[in-house]
Amino acid sequence: MLVPLASPSRLPHPSRVKHLSSSSVVTFLIFVGASACVGSDPAIVTPGAGDGGTNPPGSDASTDSGADGATCGQGMICGGTCIDTRSSPDHCGACGHTCGGGKCTDSACEPVVVANNVAQPLGVAVAAGSAFWIRNGAVERCPVTGCTGAPALITGDVTISAGQPGGTTIVTDGNQVAWIATGNASGNGRDVFQCGVAGCTAGFPPKASTGLTDAPTQIAVQGSTIFASQRTGAERQGPISTLVLSGLGLGSDVPTGIAADATNVYVAGVAQSAAGVDRCTRAGTGPCTATARLFVGATYIAAAGGLVFATSSDGIKMCAATGCGGSATVVMPGDKAAAAIAASSAFAAWVNSGSSTTADGTVRVCALPACTSPRTVASGQEQPVGVTIADGFVYWANLGMSPGKGSIWRAAL
Repeated sequence: MLVPLASPSRLPHPSRVKHLSSSSVVTFLIFVGASACVGSDPAIVTPGAGDGGTNPPGSDASTDSGADGATCGQGMICGGTCIDTRSSPDHCGACGHTCGGGKCTDSACEPVVVANNVAQPLGVAVAAGSAFWIRNGAVERCPVTGCTGAPALITGDVTISAGQPGGTTIVTDGNQVAWIATGNASGNGRDVFQCGVAGCTAGFPPKASTGLTDAPTQIAVQGSTIFASQRTGAERQGPISTLVLSGLGLGSDVPTGIAADATNVYVAGVAQSAAGVDRCTRAGTGPCTATARLFVGATYIAAAGGLVFATSSDGIKMCAATGCGGSATVVMPGDKAAAAIAASSAFAAWVNSGSSTTADGTVRVCALPACTSPRTVASGQEQPVGVTIADGFVYWANLGMSPGKGSIWRAAL
């Protein structure tokens, strides 16, 4: 290993060297030679030499510390190898950040399709390595890495009509998948239905909820508890495994959104006094307590990481779960008609459907807790209508521009 030679200020002046004895000269030369054989001189180390060959030509070996995250020219050291993180699908933007089958361009993962030729999917949910979606006639499933053939059928007993709500209409806890549909073959009207993630038992219809008093408008899941808002208020909660729902103690007029975290339940309503978002504290399986108004103006909502997000006619809004003085921050004023919104502890995501005749829909995300720089994950989408976040990926359902041409997509965050 090489070290820098002694600096000029440390070398003897020539006028002094000539007066040294021969033995002194030999001693001095041995010192200088030894100094040149230990340490490191960036000026003379060539790429790929003396560093295990991990630095490609043109990289700066002096910045290679050998530890993940260290820089090497315009790349980074990942697993002892210099990687161009601007284009590596396994180390996109950072060591270990995989694109899950997508390409990496300019340090960001490009979207990858999970399922194609889906008949107008209306929502997507993800758990345990599977993506689930609802469409008229069925709930289906594929691995998140993509279908290798036809999707697996959860149930073919699903009726979707003009009364189907938007927003979040399908959820899963990893054991069961639940959805809102306008009916089924057993004669149920608009209700919340459920099957196991492997599919409904052969010969049996999906389980329908008990305890609802009106048509459901939105659903949310937190842990193993499902929450449902109803058209006339009086929100409900219960185990997703049984769909036996009871009063939540929180109501709103014509609720459009419901969300929950480990502490609170949130509901948005359009016909409330100065339509807005209310919060109440969860109390086990009983009615929640301490209801408070967070802010006004919201349609669909999501909650995670101590934050509440909402779509609205003002754009995408954000408020702390503890309150924001009655005025939420508009983090994306241009997105005034988002079709759905989701949140995790690290990100918020929403979709803008765009036109029904032109592929101009968008999927946007922002990093939490600040959400100061929302970015477009996907553009040119064919009417995205549902979104969720799971395991570091954002997933969305595209309605499609024509029957049978819908799709499910994902992108690493």
